[in-house]
Amino acid sequence: MVHGAFHLVRTILGSLHFWFDRGGAVNIRELRKQTGMNQRDFWWPIGVTQGGGSKYERGRHVPRPVRTLVNLIYVEQVDIEKLTKADQLVAEFLKSEHPETYLAVLAQAKAKLKETANGNDKGAA
Repeated sequence: MVHGAFHLVRTILGSLHFWFDRGGAVNIRELRKQTGMNQRDFWWPIGVTQGGGSKYERGRHVPRPVRTLVNLIYVEQVDIEKLTKADQLVAEFLKSEHPETYLAVLAQAKAKLKETANGNDKGAA
């Protein structure tokens, strides 16, 4: 399941921006502290135990799929449980067959997200 979700999300979102320190390592401990979460709650949605997460935070190599899931969930704030194969198919189709439409819809979605985050959602009653 995790591998399938990883592939789906990677296809939909394209290149991702990870939190790196100057040495190229993911600064996951700092990210977790900024969320205000304890290790157990932070690592659970990724499928990593608290002990495993602690090891990653202390410098053990973090596998790329784990880094990707951390980025998606906590940086990009993607609810990976809502992604479907249909989402992937639509995104791939629009990107390849109608790139201008894809970019226009993406811009509108980002504007709506920003509007909602600022509390200016016109659709709210």
